[in-house]
Amino acid sequence: VSNFSISNGIEILSAELDSTERHMTLETTEQEHGITYTVTVAKGAGGNNVAMFSAGWNMLVLADWHLGEKYVFGNKPDEVDNDIKIIRYLKDNHGGDFILIPGDSNAGFWDKETFREEMSDALGFEVTNEDAVF
Repeated sequence: VSNFSISNGIEILSAELDSTERHMTLETTEQEHGITYTVTVAKGAGGNNVAMFSAGWNMLVLADWHLGEKYVFGNKPDEVDNDIKIIRYLKDNHGGDFILIPGDSNAGFWDKETFREEMSDALGFEVTNEDAVF
């Protein structure tokens, strides 16, 4: 651990050399998303002794917004536009490289015959049970 230094105020907690003795894995204190860090090998390294990396990614998970059919049927463009504005605001202000809105994972009416019929009419083909789930 003492052979390395790292920029931007994070600490190296442990270092592990793989079996080939060519790759080192460093465990650090929490990194901040979007920051580029520079790791410097202080001693014992030949050649390039500086490496740079950016910290991982953020995931934003939102609850089921209900009435997601508007995305399938396209009959409420104003509501869809408003949802896009909300998601854009959340991403801009709270991050999120990946945004997940699960919805109806435990219940819903996508499995009802009336929904499949409406979906079939909107899409122009016979929607099967499997199609309705997707």
